[in-house]
Amino acid sequence: MQDESSQVQVIHEGRHASIVLWKRSPGQSIIVKAFQQDSIPLEILVIRKLPRHRNIIYEIKDVFTQDFGISIALPCLPVSLNDVLTSPLDGRPAVPQVMAHQLCAGLAFLHTRRVAHRDIKPDNVMLDSDGTVVIIDFGSVWTDNEMFRGTSPPDRMDYQVGTGPYRAPELLFGPTIYDPFAVDSWALGCVIGEMLLASDSGRAPGTLFDAAFGDLGLAGSIFRLTGTPTEQTWPDFGSLPDAGKFAFDYREAVPLHRRIHAQPEAIDLVSKLLQLDPSTRLSPAQALVQPWCSLLASPPNLSRSRPDDAFIGAARLGHSPIQDRAMQPDAAEGHTDDQIVRDMSLDRHSDASHTPRQ
Repeated sequence: MQDESSQVQVIHEGRHASIVLWKRSPGQSIIVKAFQQDSIPLEILVIRKLPRHRNIIYEIKDVFTQDFGISIALPCLPVSLNDVLTSPLDGRPAVPQVMAHQLCAGLAFLHTRRVAHRDIKPDNVMLDSDGTVVIIDFGSVWTDNEMFRGTSPPDRMDYQVGTGPYRAPELLFGPTIYDPFAVDSWALGCVIGEMLLASDSGRAPGTLFDAAFGDLGLAGSIFRLTGTPTEQTWPDFGSLPDAGKFAFDYREAVPLHRRIHAQPEAIDLVSKLLQLDPSTRLSPAQALVQPWCSLLASPPNLSRSRPDDAFIGAARLGHSPIQDRAMQPDAAEGHTDDQIVRDMSLDRHSDASHTPRQ
């Protein structure tokens, strides 16, 4: 029960759930997510049954029922990636490199369990007090793993998932069947690209793509960078339900290095994630073994002098050896990122785990 000293702040109100920050006392805060349904949401089942991984939210502090449905209490993590992006990175490429590696590791772990997040964005990527990347908010999760679903079949695939400029292009044309894991790969490319823009510009960068004018405007924004779909770049584009409803002016692809000034290896990684054809996108496990995303030999220095950037210093990103921390075995399973890569086939074309299911 809420006492007089506690404070409640509504963070988000959506169609299916509301999120509240509950400050119970100084230094003690939790996140409460209230679902507007009586049945147990898939999000709860996934979080509770997933083996523990340092880059995935793993703890549900409490589950309780109210008149309008079920609520869960989650840990309150101090900093989001969006906070980091809005505080300039001052041209230090090691910062996005460390965060990208951990984000890829978390997504690769999910995908080995047949779990797709489907709403990767900076607001859903948090940093804990040790500076470790933690993926949160599984409200759009999809899985066909019976470990989480029991014997119930997967839900009908909703294409109204993802957020604005991080949505994959196939979602904009009304598909009822698509590869949810490739949707994560696209969003991963968008987020890493945004981190590289922040590091290069020394200021809040904005997003790679513009979703201000709805799905059609977002598609146009994407095609201005990737080029208009052709038989070579996206053979199955014409089979999407709404693909024939709009005519886009033909555009050639723009080399990504004209938009992002970064190491060639970093640009190559983002380019391989932002492929129009979902079947050719790099998977998170493949991204982990790309040169730019491989482990760093030495940690970046994130100490800051400006008070408004104190949260980054407090997060202590990289203050311990990155290689030691990134390769530390998981407490519950003893797996490392190398083992995640070995668990997954690196050939998306032959890997059944990337076959879209209804």
